[in-house]
Amino acid sequence: MEASLAVLTTAVRDCLPPHLAALDRGRNNQTHNVIVAAIVSGEPRLYSIDLTIFPSKGTGRFRCTRHEHHPTRMMPRIAVAGSGSPYLLRDKGRWERRLVGLIGAYDRKKRSASAVAEFLARLNFRVHAQEKTVGPGCIILWRNRAGGVHDDGDGGGHCMYINRERHPAPKLPHISRGADLRAFFEVILPHHVKQLRALKAGQPAELDINQLNAELAALLEHPDEELP
Repeated sequence: MEASLAVLTTAVRDCLPPHLAALDRGRNNQTHNVIVAAIVSGEPRLYSIDLTIFPSKGTGRFRCTRHEHHPTRMMPRIAVAGSGSPYLLRDKGRWERRLVGLIGAYDRKKRSASAVAEFLARLNFRVHAQEKTVGPGCIILWRNRAGGVHDDGDGGGHCMYINRERHPAPKLPHISRGADLRAFFEVILPHHVKQLRALKAGQPAELDINQLNAELAALLEHPDEELP
């Protein structure tokens, strides 16, 4: 986890300042925060990568922080970031207790993950109505801790909402040792399906190695450092 966080931190530090300067011209400073929620060795953790630049001074501040309460060392229950966070913090009394209650009901298996996701989607849309730099759509992702109350499930899931309506969720990458396994199997699987269909039909089941290698070669092997 820490190694992956270091890569992300370096990318934020090296790539984002020019884009922040272009987006927020005329402001005294530009800030970007990345929130990273993770489960490490069965323990929930919360990190943030915080970047602030001061164009007029040609300087900036940068840090990567793990957040926890002392002396319990428990992570905060809720973290917010982005241009909608001022509205969320002002309106905290309306949504925080309801959200915590829904998550508690989910952990007691009284409410579904979809019920929590729908509440968050409605909350995102409410923020969008107040702050137009926040889009009307959102992706909601949840992970269940191994050995926890949801250990009998599939580990988590994700869904997408646009204008408070649920839409087919995009496929998220599955990274292992720096490679996207989902993309790898999406290349491999059609070739093997074609082979199996040919075998079932009693036809020659030859694998086009050259075509397969060409498609695999087109997959990204390293992060794309050229942000649009």
